[in-house]
Amino acid sequence: TVASKDENNDGIAEYTDKNGSITVTVTDKTTAVLAGGVTQQGCTFGDTLSDPTYTKPDGTQSTTVSYTGTRKDDTSYSGEAKPTEAGTYKVTVTCETATHIYSATSADFTIAPKSITGATVTLGELLTYSGSEQTQNVSAVKLGDTTLGTADYTLSDNTVTKAGSYNLTVTGTGNYTGSIQQAFTVAKKSITPNVEV
Repeated sequence: TVASKDENNDGIAEYTDKNGSITVTVTDKTTAVLAGGVTQQGCTFGDTLSDPTYTKPDGTQSTTVSYTGTRKDDTSYSGEAKPTEAGTYKVTVTCETATHIYSATSADFTIAPKSITGATVTLGELLTYSGSEQTQNVSAVKLGDTTLGTADYTLSDNTVTKAGSYNLTVTGTGNYTGSIQQAFTVAKKSITPNVEV
């Protein structure tokens, strides 16, 4: 409604009352499968995941890309950010036009664990024969410029008793895979004879 109004205060209304109506119709957008679907290439942990491949419909006003999946440690992932940890995932792309919502989900793709082949191992405190079982620990495992956390690998074959030379095994877990060996030694114990004259 537009009310009458006297703009210049001369007693004469320049505008007269006017009534009108506007009808607004809200129509749900039609959902449809994104033509051609969506594909996603996997990668190896530490590398950057590529963008998904799909074709936007004509008139696309907005696009949403989201990921779901399971990491190698069996925890779930869901979000719009690209996953970075080793695991198996899917990507869903939704394109919205003025009249339609198009959507498609990829087949599974994988972020593969990274091999620890070529990693360097720094031993912890060196061992000397004591007559008892001892465990050789490591102070660091480094792959290129990356120092692995203790959750990224396990140690085996590193518990011994006798003096001698051995090889322990470092096995990648979670975001890492493969195994390497590292030599270590249990030194002989020096004995100072007690000689009485």
